[in-house]
Amino acid sequence: MRLDLKEIERTYGNTTILFNVSAQVTDKEIIGLVGRNGAGKSTLCNVIAGYDKEFDGTRYVYPQTHIAYFKQLDPSFSENDVTVFDYILSTQKEILAIEKEYHELLALLATDTSEKTMERFGEAQDNYFNLGAYNLLERIGDTLTGLGVNEDGTGERNVSWTSKMGTLSGGERKIVELATILLDKKANLLILDEPTNHLDIRGREWLEGFIRGFEGSVILVSHDRHLLDKVCGRVWDINKGTLYAYEGNYTQFKKQKEDNYDALLHQYETQQKEYKRLQEIYNELKRKVLIGGGPAIVGQYNAMRSRVEKFEKTLIENPKERKAAFHFTLQKPPGFGYNAIRVQDLNFTYADGRVIFDHASADILNGERIALLGDNGSGKSTLMKLILTQYCKERRLYPKEYGIDAFFEKNKDNLGDSISIGPSVSITYYSQNHAQLDGSLSIREFLQTRGIRDEGTFQGLIRRFQFDKDTVDSKLIGDLSGGEKSKLQFLLVMLSQANVLLLDEPINHLDISSMEVIESLLMEFKGTIIVISHDQYFLDKVITKVLKVTDNKINEYVGTYSEFLEKESRKEKSK
Repeated sequence: MRLDLKEIERTYGNTTILFNVSAQVTDKEIIGLVGRNGAGKSTLCNVIAGYDKEFDGTRYVYPQTHIAYFKQLDPSFSENDVTVFDYILSTQKEILAIEKEYHELLALLATDTSEKTMERFGEAQDNYFNLGAYNLLERIGDTLTGLGVNEDGTGERNVSWTSKMGTLSGGERKIVELATILLDKKANLLILDEPTNHLDIRGREWLEGFIRGFEGSVILVSHDRHLLDKVCGRVWDINKGTLYAYEGNYTQFKKQKEDNYDALLHQYETQQKEYKRLQEIYNELKRKVLIGGGPAIVGQYNAMRSRVEKFEKTLIENPKERKAAFHFTLQKPPGFGYNAIRVQDLNFTYADGRVIFDHASADILNGERIALLGDNGSGKSTLMKLILTQYCKERRLYPKEYGIDAFFEKNKDNLGDSISIGPSVSITYYSQNHAQLDGSLSIREFLQTRGIRDEGTFQGLIRRFQFDKDTVDSKLIGDLSGGEKSKLQFLLVMLSQANVLLLDEPINHLDISSMEVIESLLMEFKGTIIVISHDQYFLDKVITKVLKVTDNKINEYVGTYSEFLEKESRKEKSK
């Protein structure tokens, strides 16, 4: 046994985040922790890790349990002038101390072979090998490479081991911080809160292998359903502050939850009918008491009141309210011709001389749902922006509406006739960094700039997209969470009524229930979709074709994402 939680409650002000949570973590088990954004997942992780002590209930960590915790919040670094490799090395102080002690005692044995020295050396030697001090540098290199940070800066990320920490983006710093956690050989309980958020597909595959090979226990908070399916043997689902435990991986959890939902809904409806019947009897007895009923009526009234009060304590929550997610619709788009977008003999080089496309070509047809794949820095997002640049140029549209005004000004005259847009094509764009959203405006002010001025229409939209009524006027968009910004961008997609959707990492900040809403809508959409995503589960559900950007070209694979992976696997094996 690693950890025991009993009747944990955590309250902030008047809001209860965790209610009566009891759970155990046994040795060598992998638990997926799921729930909507704001459900309390990170709060529970903070309690388990010992960061949060302001709770009611009991947290018991068994002896010999050592916890390592990767937090979701962005880390702050003061060592901006330190290289990536040296920063990670500096975080391994205990291992470095063990290495130093081992070599010092090894040297001492040349002159001192006393029993005390031999005993100290034996203990130091055990620590040296058991805690991985002997191959620390090699493990740092393997971990960085696995997470997509290569020594020379090539491949999945444009970051090298000698890059200065101060030059890294927030996502790149998170990857470095993840590496420091995974290197802790002493840890036998890992808490990983959204570890895949900034990893590409290869990095996610490496992390999957690491977790499956880890010899301790893991609590994994993730929206990556593919990863949850591959590694988890148990799922904790937090809903309205309560923890529900399910055996099995994510797919098995979903089936159990659906089965439970149907049974719970039947129980709720049956209970509500009985509650209504009891209330009617109670109200009738109350009416008779008020008009002067005798002692027998008063006795019946008091007995019924007691019965209703007891029954009310057994009432269960409406499962439909628990299950509700944000919802919207995509209108049937206006029809257009066979070819939506044609890329022909495209050449593109950045100002720093980095070649992105060299005589690249691709055809994007009406109705296709395309995954745009490639290593980070290969040109996926750049291709989307080039398509938008040509679209804005042809239609004389304002590129700031898409958040690409600076890119447009630099590149509007560099495309020639390499990209052609079908005459009936209407494009909307989902930017992964929410570039279309004006952070200085409230949600109401921003939607007013998009023509939403009628109060009834506005209120209907914020209900459907589950925006907090108290924040639509008082909170600036720049202060919204990633999930809230994502939903606001999808609201723009809905309003556009476009027939071609360019979606750059559209589900990164969404919880699983919201992802499922997006998947269903995209699968039913009759227009064309081009999507960049590292979520394999999402791609398996949605796409029908792959365009892979590699070696400055665009290669085409017709079929599902799983079929594409199979082709790639066969290709690798044949080499």
